[in-house]
Amino acid sequence: MEKTYWQNTELNELRMTFKEWLNLEYNELRRITENITSNHRLTDDLFHEVILQLLNKSKDLDKIPDKEKKYFFISVIRLNFYSKTSRFHYKIRKPTDVWFTFDERDEGKEEDEGYIDKPDLNWVLDELKTIHWLRRTLFEFWIEEGTITKVSEKTKINKNTCGGYIREVKEILQQRWDEQNK
Repeated sequence: MEKTYWQNTELNELRMTFKEWLNLEYNELRRITENITSNHRLTDDLFHEVILQLLNKSKDLDKIPDKEKKYFFISVIRLNFYSKTSRFHYKIRKPTDVWFTFDERDEGKEEDEGYIDKPDLNWVLDELKTIHWLRRTLFEFWIEEGTITKVSEKTKINKNTCGGYIREVKEILQQRWDEQNK
């Protein structure tokens, strides 16, 4: 009786290339990624970015036994998703974090109801006039500079303090926006 692919355990055992394995396990890996990220809005981007990263190293990954490839893939997904220094963070997550956006809480509302899903800059600047000068100034710097680190360096105020004030202003603006657009 001839051994099947999965029963072959000899030293020179046949292994799938990483690309073949990826094609075979694609749907399962997609489901695992969704579970790890709890269906985060960037799940698709993360999943495909990791695939691209691994395909660039596929010759090295071909040496990994098939049974271990899934665990390796999971570890790369987790590292990219939770790390602030991963390729995914700098290539995809960070550029989207720079823009001032609000949650899309009322996706079901239609445009003919007069609903606008995001405020324009003029609305934000008008609302900022009623906010404490320090918080307003830090928020305006954040809009200009794009990162809390740059605001901190420019103002010489601790990063955590800057981040806290900016987060408070974002929450106030979000609350006011929601109240005006109910």
